[in-house]
Amino acid sequence: MNLWRWWKNGTRPNPARTARLRLEAMETREVPAAMPDAVALVGNSPAGSVVSLVNPNGTAIRNLLPFPGFTGGVVAAAGDVNHDGTADVIVGAQRASGFVAVFDGATGNVLSARATLPGYTGTIGVGSADLDGDHFADVLVGANAPGAPVLAFGGRDGAMLSGFLATPGFSAPISLSGADFDRDGRDEIIVGAGLGGAVLVYRPDGSRASTTFALPGFVGPVSVAAGDVTGDGVPEIIVGAGAGAPAGLTVELNASGGTNLVLTPVSSGYRGGAVVGVGDADGDGRRDILLALANEQLTGIWPFDGTSGELLNYTPDTSVPVEL
Repeated sequence: MNLWRWWKNGTRPNPARTARLRLEAMETREVPAAMPDAVALVGNSPAGSVVSLVNPNGTAIRNLLPFPGFTGGVVAAAGDVNHDGTADVIVGAQRASGFVAVFDGATGNVLSARATLPGYTGTIGVGSADLDGDHFADVLVGANAPGAPVLAFGGRDGAMLSGFLATPGFSAPISLSGADFDRDGRDEIIVGAGLGGAVLVYRPDGSRASTTFALPGFVGPVSVAAGDVTGDGVPEIIVGAGAGAPAGLTVELNASGGTNLVLTPVSSGYRGGAVVGVGDADGDGRRDILLALANEQLTGIWPFDGTSGELLNYTPDTSVPVEL
């Protein structure tokens, strides 16, 4: 499928509400209270990849078939790009010049679309962060290419805000998120890479603020998310180990890079990997660690307390089937 032809012809994707969804990526970001938490789930259907935008308790906001007929795979993230109070969906097409489209979470309409890396035929990661403090979620794109280039585009007008190499000297699949660690009203960019579970925090201007190896010895991909899950007013970083790590290994880092919690919520024989998010699943006003396991048959998003690490006394909404 030619994605540029899709965009120019004005074709609009149709919801696929009956598709079984397989969770490939889940992304949330630490935002002011007036901005919404949501997670984006990616799955498959006969018509192509399906993206479901869901609340932290697993209830559906909107289901999308972003690129009908495209079979190359997609990644997705959530963020309020148009600042209307509803999280929007950022979808990146794999091996397609870094093609990224943003869909309105309220209507499903396309807000923007572009080839962010013309000519690039590799895989990408996407995320969101408010880098300039205007309360419009900005779009993050990272490439699994030498140096792991990361680009940031303004949610308000699409202008490029930042660009840098996240991992000079090597390439790795990357996960992207954002949070305001220094409390200056602008998010920093969080990059999760392989090779020891590297978590790199970059300032909006592309300068590196910190590096932490959350999973020493692990060389697979990771998933990252951020939010204040302890109630101390400062965001924590949640790191989920990808395929190959045991027991759904997940680590919570504090703002100084120290380890607050290590979660291994399933049996040690499980090696499918974990994907993570952050959001208030139980409605108590504090964000929780959201966890799902790849390649396992489960329903719902499972929340853990960010201080104790205990599974919350909570029954997930199973109205949105998720084939993990």
